[in-house]
Amino acid sequence: MNLLIFIKRNSVYIVIFHLFLMYLYFKREFSSNPIPYLNISFYALTYFIIQDSLAKTRFNKEVVVLFMSLFLYLSILFSISKLIKFSEEQIVLEYILSELIIRFLLLTISIYLFIYAHKFIRTSELIKLFYSVSLSLIIILANFNRYILFPNLINTNRGFSLWQNKNYSIMVICIILLLIFWYKYYHKIFVLSEYLNSIIFIFTLINLIEPVHYLAIQWKFDNWFKGQMINLILIILMMIFWYARLVYLNSEGSIENERYLMNFQYLNGFVAKPHKNLLSNLFVKSTTSTILLTFLGITVITLLLYITKKLTFFLLLNTFFISIIVLLALFFSINSIKKDWQNQISIFLKDKINK
Repeated sequence: MNLLIFIKRNSVYIVIFHLFLMYLYFKREFSSNPIPYLNISFYALTYFIIQDSLAKTRFNKEVVVLFMSLFLYLSILFSISKLIKFSEEQIVLEYILSELIIRFLLLTISIYLFIYAHKFIRTSELIKLFYSVSLSLIIILANFNRYILFPNLINTNRGFSLWQNKNYSIMVICIILLLIFWYKYYHKIFVLSEYLNSIIFIFTLINLIEPVHYLAIQWKFDNWFKGQMINLILIILMMIFWYARLVYLNSEGSIENERYLMNFQYLNGFVAKPHKNLLSNLFVKSTTSTILLTFLGITVITLLLYITKKLTFFLLLNTFFISIIVLLALFFSINSIKKDWQNQISIFLKDKINK
């Protein structure tokens, strides 16, 4: 699909939403800083792209629906909610509910990917989706029940600290589930529709940033602006991959490729196409050593700070734990998709080659 065709098809919705977003910016509904509004703008564009791709999706439709739900909430639904005027007491409840919905959506996607990666759960994808939604809802309600019943607890120092810890626990669960997902994908236990591996990789990076941001707060680092900038870059990258997938789904070869992937469970194994390029070779040589050196560097610095009594034992353990699962997730995810990158970025080079 040509970019101009996509813009023409969605131009009315894009213009209306961005006029509304400008109104929110002038009202300073989110922040006086323009970056959160840019994030929401790219969330909305990504949602429109995913929505267009849904009709053409034949394989992994449930994954696409989950991501579409996430971006629908992050862009349109969350922005519209700002039109509702809350009293001072209700603002706390609004904040808690908006955070819980985001945690619920992120956790649901992570749980579904975990279930999808395991062949022992032999049931339809819709049932897996139902299990994911139900389990995510149970975990969220169990973890945050005190704040749902008594939202004003968050206004106390102890209550807000506990709220951050509970958020942190959900982040860690998501990362562990995604780590297992990538471990399974690394061993080619299952396959994904084209470009979804890169999209889920970006989604994994977004999830990895959150606990690192939490640890940075514990270390007394002010990194709100940097975090927003990194998030903006990752969202733009994800939007690019969703658009590349939309172009792929409208190509002639997509039907045959998707049918092959859908029949994967009837095959004895999956043999990746022999892509070897400079990027892949560099990753093969550098990924393991880079991650190992990064972990050793973090370990040495953290131990030195602990010995000099610059941080507590609890923060020491937390830093080690997050460092290990983050680096493992990066190792398995990068090594899992590096062989597919040449095939996926080739769609942007076709026009140049044809010329």
